[in-house]
This record gives sequence, C-alpha cells and structure tokens, in this order.
Amino acid sequence: MKNILVTLILCLAVLKVFAQQTEKEFWLQDLKAYKTGLEEKHIDLYNRISKAEFDSELELIKSSIDNKTDFQLVMDLMRLTQKIGDGHTAISLSNVETHNFPFEIQQFGNDWRIVKIVQGFDHLLGTQLIAVDETPIAIAAQKVSEVAQFVENRHSAIIRTAQYFPISEVLFELKLIKQKDKASFILKATTVLFLQKH
Repeated sequence: MKNILVTLILCLAVLKVFAQQTEKEFWLQDLKAYKTGLEEKHIDLYNRISKAEFDSELELIKSSIDNKTDFQLVMDLMRLTQKIGDGHTAISLSNVETHNFPFEIQQFGNDWRIVKIVQGFDHLLGTQLIAVDETPIAIAAQKVSEVAQFVENRHSAIIRTAQYFPISEVLFELKLIKQKDKASFILKATTVLFLQKH
C-alpha cells in the first residue's frame, strides 16, 4: 500500500510538471505565432514601436510565463499590442471570461460620468466618477487606456477606455481595485460599492 501511495504521489508530481511545461510551451507557441503573424500581415508593424522595443517587450512576456496567470499574460499582450498604434490590430477579450461592474461611463470634458447603470440606481445617471477605490479617476482612466484595444486615435481611445473600464479583471490586474469581485467607486457627493455582475 505504501508503494502504491508513493507511486501515485510521484505520478501526480510528474503530471503537474508536465502540465506546467505544456502550458508554457503553448504560450511560447502562441507568442511565436503572434509575432510571426504580425510581421507577415501587418502593413507597417514598426511604425509607432521600434522592432527592438517590440522584441524586448515580447521577451519580457516570454520570461514571465511561469510567474503570471493567463489573464496577466493577456494584459501584457494587450499593452504591447496597443503600442503598435493600429486600431485594427488588437487582442480581443471576447473569448476570455470576464465580469463587468453594472454601469457604463463616458467622458465629458475632463469628467467621467455614469451614462448607464442597473435598475434601481437610476438616480446616479450623469453622476461624476471621482475615483476607483483610492485611485483618482484621471490616473485610473490613464492606466485602462494603456491596455484598451481597437484604439485608432485620441477619440477612440476615450471610447475604448470607457468600454474596458467596467471589466473587473482589467481593473484588478491594473491594481486599481483590491478584489476582483467588488470595488468602491467614488462619485461626486457619494460612494457606491458595486459587486460585479456574474
């Protein structure tokens, strides 16, 4: 019985190492395909980011595979892809499970305001968003804009930032919120705690 238990433990350990290696190999293959595909098909890949900077950042992503979650790696790729500066080149979250806080925002001048919200909170429509947890909205929006995809110019950057802002996983990975499932959104004259929509 003892030999069977030791054998089982060793098998599980080998499987875990194999699974980790396989996961890393998949990521390395994906990153190779990402770079190759961009270099083969993009009309001007190195227009806004130099090849050296692109390669350097891609190598950093590769070297961090063992230390990051899949979503953290996706965020790194989003950040790198956004630096290409082409709204048609993007990492989509459409196949990634994400959760949204139950509101939408838009920028009006320098203010970010709630333009859509779940029923029962209608009185907050138009209210100015001041901060997310302890981060002022200007800083939070800037951080979100660095990973927002499908950005063509400063106008689409504002729209895309607003679209990515309610995604709890994005806010969490940017360290704007402390927990994935809840955050405090500080509104002018009030504070609202939202639990994420499932």
